[in-house]
Amino acid sequence: MSLTVAQFSALPEVQKLELIIKNAVILGERRDTIFEYVLYDIDGLYVEEIRGIHYADWYQYTAIDDMNLVLPYTEEIQVVFE
Repeated sequence: MSLTVAQFSALPEVQKLELIIKNAVILGERRDTIFEYVLYDIDGLYVEEIRGIHYADWYQYTAIDDMNLVLPYTEEIQVVFE
């Protein structure tokens, strides 16, 4: 089951959530003063979940096709070679 960005975007929110629960691997998390962000990998498709910190019922799922949008999750990773 490999979805494209367009296919994921066309799904109803309930089906997006089901895919995340059943198939996603969390790749990273970050937070600012307003939102929490979680980056998932669903069989090679990157999906970002944005949750409102002060509004628990507000969330959004966005499939990512621009790898620059993944950079905020990787900026703090430090790789050490010994």
